[in-house]
Amino acid sequence: MTTHEVINQPPPLIDYNPFTADRTLQAALHRQGGAWAHDDLTSFGAVVGSAEVIEWGFLANTNPPQLVTHDPFGHRIDRVEYHPAWHSLMNLSVSQGLHSMPWEGNQGGGYAARAAGFPSKTSSRASGWTAVSLCDGWKAMPRLSSIPLTAAPSSGPATGIA
Repeated sequence: MTTHEVINQPPPLIDYNPFTADRTLQAALHRQGGAWAHDDLTSFGAVVGSAEVIEWGFLANTNPPQLVTHDPFGHRIDRVEYHPAWHSLMNLSVSQGLHSMPWEGNQGGGYAARAAGFPSKTSSRASGWTAVSLCDGWKAMPRLSSIPLTAAPSSGPATGIA
């Protein structure tokens, strides 16, 4: 039932390409050596700007991950359950290669190409993209593993009480 005409709201921003709509981002991609990824990011932008993917973002945001600590029989399981939209967003990002773009092939500009994909994908909401954006942490491991452990392992959980 319609009660009145809404005239002070823009139409929904769906079925658009956030990558091609951002000329500054495209220029930065080319300037930083990632021009080889322009066509792939254009295709990716068309997908993430679709009504379907934007809906996945809304579903992922309104259905946060749920911690399930016990099964129906009381056994401890500590499992996190995700709405299928989270998996759809993650699979889309991985299928585009955003999780590994800088390290595949010998092309320069991999970090620029990867970075240029992130504004496009977050147009469908940030949910589901965080894990892919954290894939760069592996670079710290060689450095961290070379630092000697100077403190004795804790005998219990940290409580914050001195």
